[in-house]
Amino acid sequence: MLTTSCKKDESSSMKTPVITWANPADITNETLLSKIQLNARANVAGSFIYTPAIGIRLNIGANQVLQVVFTPTDITAYEKVSKSVTINVTQAKTLADIDGNVYNIVIIGTQIWLTENLITTKFNDSIPIPLITDSYEWINLTTSGYCWGYDDPSDRMIYGALYNWYAVNTGKLAPKGWHIPTESDWITLQNYLGGASVAGGKLKEKGTSHWNAPNTGATNESGFLALPGSYRSKVNGTIPTKFLSGVWWSSTGSIDSFGRFLLEYNSAASDYRNDNGTYGLSVRCIRDSI
Repeated sequence: MLTTSCKKDESSSMKTPVITWANPADITNETLLSKIQLNARANVAGSFIYTPAIGIRLNIGANQVLQVVFTPTDITAYEKVSKSVTINVTQAKTLADIDGNVYNIVIIGTQIWLTENLITTKFNDSIPIPLITDSYEWINLTTSGYCWGYDDPSDRMIYGALYNWYAVNTGKLAPKGWHIPTESDWITLQNYLGGASVAGGKLKEKGTSHWNAPNTGATNESGFLALPGSYRSKVNGTIPTKFLSGVWWSSTGSIDSFGRFLLEYNSAASDYRNDNGTYGLSVRCIRDSI
């Protein structure tokens, strides 16, 4: 005689946890994901794994997907479940450094730049950068240092600070998520603005409030707002006359051969060149990614 037996389907008795997670409020691309956004709740005990994870910085974009996988503590009674929400990420308009100084932000082509020169007195790990005011000490320095543009602290909000190569080469001078431009970054910017012969004018602040006349070709149509922070000489540690030039660090190279980006009052051109020695140059930061 044929007989059959019925075995209970164990999966049919497992319950589905209820996950509560609303679409988070909009954030900017300078906001790291935190428990404010990744705040799913379940009606039973268990653990959450988020994708992307806490601490991730999202790129600009609407309706970006956040997902969570919930594993119940009691896996014999409850199923593992997942849930997704969306979040909008907008372009930040400002950025604060480790000192609390606030900078404006501009998008130029595929790049995101600060529109002011760096003025931080600390690395992004909060370690202070030595202020060097003596010219002889500056040219003989073999460790990190900075000075104020034109040796005038009252001008720091206009022209920023001048840093030496040793400060640049730590990799900790720019705010986290940003960096000092590489040679490739500068050349990309220059090419986007039409090439070296005209890019300088599109980068420089208009008029002669800060640049010497004639401030050739200056339109600032890029929004970069380049100002003549000058430089500290590697020869005698002095700073040349005001309003003539702006010189910015490239992070490409070494103390014996590094790149620098130059704009001048009497030219619409920009100039990327290699140099060496204990210069003090301005720093303009670029975001790690858009």
